[in-house]
Amino acid sequence: MKELTGSIDRIEGELAVIILDKGGELIIPKDSLPTGNHEGSVVKIKISLDPEEEKKRLEEVKNLQERLVKRTQEKKQ
Repeated sequence: MKELTGSIDRIEGELAVIILDKGGELIIPKDSLPTGNHEGSVVKIKISLDPEEEKKRLEEVKNLQERLVKRTQEKKQ
């Protein structure tokens, strides 16, 4: 699991802008932040792969493609 560190730069409406220590920024829903956060708060962000969710999404896309192909073929007949 990778971990990033950054600080909350600002809140813009429903979004929070986090400046990462190693460069770059993340824009996330402010509701994703822990309670008690404020501009200047230092946060740690953990990033990991989710192979189960990836498999599920690939299957959904495959099913959608199959339905679209079937519908297109039916319209041609």
